[in-house]
Amino acid sequence: MLQNIMEVLNTSNEYYSMILAIITSFAFIYATIQCFFGLKLFKVIIAISGGLIGLFAGIKLGDLLDITILSYIFGAILAVIFVILAVKFYKVGVFLYGFGVGTILGIILSSFNLNYIIYSLLFGIVVGILSVIFLKPVIIAVSAISGGAVMASSILSLFTPNPALIVTILLSVVFALLGGFCQYKLSKKSIAKSDADTIA
Repeated sequence: MLQNIMEVLNTSNEYYSMILAIITSFAFIYATIQCFFGLKLFKVIIAISGGLIGLFAGIKLGDLLDITILSYIFGAILAVIFVILAVKFYKVGVFLYGFGVGTILGIILSSFNLNYIIYSLLFGIVVGILSVIFLKPVIIAVSAISGGAVMASSILSLFTPNPALIVTILLSVVFALLGGFCQYKLSKKSIAKSDADTIA
């Protein structure tokens, strides 16, 4: 009996590790694209971000209404609505992206303390508004910083479950600077190409 229980636990641990590895891999790939090509592929990124925000909002709404079975249906419906809003109304998409990233950064900065969730949401709103007002510089900064942070966390998680905070911050800063520089150069090339096409 004990041996059977241990086999089930080992299988569960292996399954959990596999799922975690897949999620980490996808997170790293998405974060890399966001960090280095955030401005260039922004329409794709805001569509994904809008969908994720809608999905989580719908699931949370279902949980609050205590109808867990329908929560994922709510999530799917809101995800589609938010994707349409993000793509059709560009500034709405920009705000949703800034809001989502700002809120996540606020939660991380508060060490996942749920008592500060309101402040995280307010921080998200501020970042969202700044993203709409200043657009390109804020998009480059926010996508580089958030992408760099996830890249650093994903890489370090391969070596240790609890990496030192200072190491995570330093690696995040390195990725963010590289990503920001890359996006700036790409944006300058796009402007130069646009000018050349206009002259021609």
